[in-house]
Amino acid sequence: MAKPTTTIKAALASVNGAPADIEANTREMLRMMRQAEDAGAQLLVFPRFSILGATAGDLARSTVRFGVYRAVKQLAEASGKCLVAFSFLLGYRDYFYPAVALAHGGRLHYLLLPEGARDPEQHTHFRPRSTHFLELVRLDHPFRLERERPIALPGTQIKFAATLDRSADNARRLCSRGAVMLAHMAADPACALWHPSRLVQRQSLEWDCTLLYANAGGCESTTDSAWGGELAVASKGRLLGMSPVFSPDGWLTAEIDLFLPPSTEKLPPLPGRDSKMPYAPLRGPLRAQWCEEALEIPAQALARRMQRIGVKKVVVGLSGGLDSALALLTGARALYLLGLPRENLLAWSLPCFGTSGRTRQNALDLMDAMGIARREIDLTDSVSRHLKDIGHDGRHDAAYENAQARERTQVLMDLSNMHGGLMLGPGDLSELALGFTTYGGDHMSMYAVNAGLLKTAIRLLLKHTAATADNPALRRVLQAILRTPISPELLPGGQAAQQTEQLLGSYLVNDHILWLFLSGWRAEVMLKRLHRVHGKAYTRMELLALMERFIRRFFAAQFKRSCMPDGPRVLEIDLSPRGGFSMPSDAAPGAWLHEIRLLMQKEEQSQ
Repeated sequence: MAKPTTTIKAALASVNGAPADIEANTREMLRMMRQAEDAGAQLLVFPRFSILGATAGDLARSTVRFGVYRAVKQLAEASGKCLVAFSFLLGYRDYFYPAVALAHGGRLHYLLLPEGARDPEQHTHFRPRSTHFLELVRLDHPFRLERERPIALPGTQIKFAATLDRSADNARRLCSRGAVMLAHMAADPACALWHPSRLVQRQSLEWDCTLLYANAGGCESTTDSAWGGELAVASKGRLLGMSPVFSPDGWLTAEIDLFLPPSTEKLPPLPGRDSKMPYAPLRGPLRAQWCEEALEIPAQALARRMQRIGVKKVVVGLSGGLDSALALLTGARALYLLGLPRENLLAWSLPCFGTSGRTRQNALDLMDAMGIARREIDLTDSVSRHLKDIGHDGRHDAAYENAQARERTQVLMDLSNMHGGLMLGPGDLSELALGFTTYGGDHMSMYAVNAGLLKTAIRLLLKHTAATADNPALRRVLQAILRTPISPELLPGGQAAQQTEQLLGSYLVNDHILWLFLSGWRAEVMLKRLHRVHGKAYTRMELLALMERFIRRFFAAQFKRSCMPDGPRVLEIDLSPRGGFSMPSDAAPGAWLHEIRLLMQKEEQSQ
């Protein structure tokens, strides 16, 4: 006899608040709990650490945690017929435990700790006032403190588990212990063309369960990432619902039939990757979608940063090159998201000794195409005066070049202060990796909107914008910028005197090396992969020389990355010292260079 159909209505909610704003985040969670009750949901799941924000860092271990505990009590007492799953960092003596709280009927029923966490004093059942936590929140009822395990949904025999550990091993363990519904409470930064719905659908089929994915959104920090707040529900290979990235609602409900057989439909394949640019999909609709998402992520992060700090204008220095053009487009998109006028987009051309007529015209044409006022300040006299003041003899050395970049930064920051704006930094991930940025000059900004994008990715985004823009003038100027050789233009003669890729090597190869290096591959494997893709243009020895140059520059430039400004991650790699990539500023590259030299010797012997 067939099993009777059992349908569960589940809700997922991503909180729109701010990191460390316990009051605002809790107020939003309470509103969503009432919304779940009104919708008749039997289960409501919040993302990781929504009360404080998953990106609050060490604040979670400070006195602010007492406010979190009081919020836990408030949320528990406000719970009704719907089982609510939320999480927080539980401190006990010298230990902190990521805990999942399950509340229902005005009570906190369970605090679940990850597998392997040691229970404080080996307690499995807490009585009132038996711990510091209880003394703070003054709960008048006991609750269970256990390791993560499946719990029966109230009024049913359906086993449900909520977990902060999203590893496959943990999911299989919980499913093997009877969980037919599994909630992943996540805090994953937005990444171009990374859609959790695809992964959730595949994993629900693999684990033969219903999988709920609740990701952090508007209550997280914009320091180094944007947060999409994606929500998705899949059951045994069937996608039952998903929310769009950066959805303002942060809400999803789904009717789940738990006894449906596993899906036999073929799941859509994961997008293929461009062999020369492994961060991007192959040409076609997916490439266009990737471009749109890569444009949207920094704009969303910038908009939220401006909203939180109360700034309504952005300031951009236009060089007439790729990076500053994209920074201007990002600023314009952020203003649109905030409903602010285009007049709040303030841009300046800042020509000096090395500025060519071509790039200067690109900058002015871009201002015209964007419908903003032309603004220009010639820095020649001020930089010349500065060089004279410090006793510089006029040689075209590092001081001569860097004085221009630092003067531009000072002028733009002062203009930002004058106009109450936020200065956007155009520096990109490739320049950060290679150290091709002036320390304290273009290295510094108030928000580095391109810090998560490789140079080759920026070129793709501008090509996409030029191909899809409704504005003919914008299309023309972007195409002119794309045809302009990449140059810092710090020496007289502009592009003719300095072309970046003649000094550093092709950005296409350097970006590929960076991708492989951050992926953890050894030099031998990197060489094989690079030669497979770039072998028609470069010999193996030439690729090894590029790898050696990259390693030397990468290690020498770490001190610049150690104090890089805030900027959002967009791709799967990141060089932020705050979590994307950790490295000492004085680390030695010897081990990597030795491996490359051995490969060079093998190549010489084989010739």
